[in-house]
Amino acid sequence: MWYKGAAAELDKENSLVESDIVATRSTYRGIKEELLKSEIARGVAEEAEKKVREDFQADRIRSHGLSENVDRLKRMLGEKEEAILQSGKMIEDLRVKHMDLSHSYKEIERANTDLVGENTALKEKIRGMFFVLLCFFLSGFFCIV
Repeated sequence: MWYKGAAAELDKENSLVESDIVATRSTYRGIKEELLKSEIARGVAEEAEKKVREDFQADRIRSHGLSENVDRLKRMLGEKEEAILQSGKMIEDLRVKHMDLSHSYKEIERANTDLVGENTALKEKIRGMFFVLLCFFLSGFFCIV
């Protein structure tokens, strides 16, 4: 009889072990599912990290290109500003030359007016001399006859 009690005790322990095995299998399945989910999440995280790195690299390349464009545009702007300053100086120089030419033109006009006046006076003198000579020759012609 002592074996009936031992058998009952073994049955009881066997039931407990089987229920522990079922619980352990259930826990193992849960852990296995969590491990699978963790692997999937890690893969997704790695893909996301890779995408973020690619985007970062692309942004850095784009930023570098934009920086070069900004530098090039700054140089072009500086060149244009320099050209504008030189154009302003040339315009001012041309204004001065225009004023000089205007003064020269006025002086030439005055000199031309003076020359026209002198020319007119000389013509009058020549006419007067011609008249005097004509009279002189005519008076000599009439005196000889």
